[in-house]
Amino acid sequence: MKNYGFLCLYMIIMGGGLVYCNYVLHTTYDSPEFSEKFLPIMIILAVLVLIYGIRNRKDFVIITENKKRYLWFLLLFVPISGLALYSAVKGFDLSMAFFIVFFDSLLIGIAEEGMYRGILLGGLLRKTSPVAAIVVSAVLFSLLHLLNILGGIELSEVLNQMVSTFLMGLFLGSVYVDSKNILLPILFHFFWDYIMLTGVLGELSMLFVVIFGVTALEVIISAILLFQFRKMPKPILN
Repeated sequence: MKNYGFLCLYMIIMGGGLVYCNYVLHTTYDSPEFSEKFLPIMIILAVLVLIYGIRNRKDFVIITENKKRYLWFLLLFVPISGLALYSAVKGFDLSMAFFIVFFDSLLIGIAEEGMYRGILLGGLLRKTSPVAAIVVSAVLFSLLHLLNILGGIELSEVLNQMVSTFLMGLFLGSVYVDSKNILLPILFHFFWDYIMLTGVLGELSMLFVVIFGVTALEVIISAILLFQFRKMPKPILN
């Protein structure tokens, strides 16, 4: 219950920040200035998640019978890191805006992966099977993005975000259980959000192919790993 209480606090802060930006600062979620305006909220969320996660880290350590593996993660991480590097080089600028996007993407990776994979998934694994824990954490991660409607974007766009984040949640949860390393989903989330926030790929005619390819690989890798996890029992706790 304690973890769900912290999740409620997380969502209240997130929702409050979106309302403040939209109705007080008149900066909507899809505005170019949103990253800068919302940065203080992301700092607060990242710090809270780090403090809570570190203080309760013994409750979230993944203890499963599978050996640590990185291959499935690397199959998608390698091209994503290449695209992130391309975005950084292409959009490099010694301006505050460049560093704000970089810092904001990093904070999102820390806050959201720390909350939904590190804390929630780690806690769920104490109570249910890995497959169920991954699916539930992905659903909760998707529901987080329903709050974006408070930021002034259309419901249809929010629903699209919820579908894409559910699929990403399945992938990140699966590779986290597979690797037992929270840094991997954090880095992936950081790089992906950086690619999206810079908008550099928007200049490429292959943007749709990139997004479709990433989503397809997420689904395939998640399906393979979830199939492998289906007979894995709940973690054996110390």
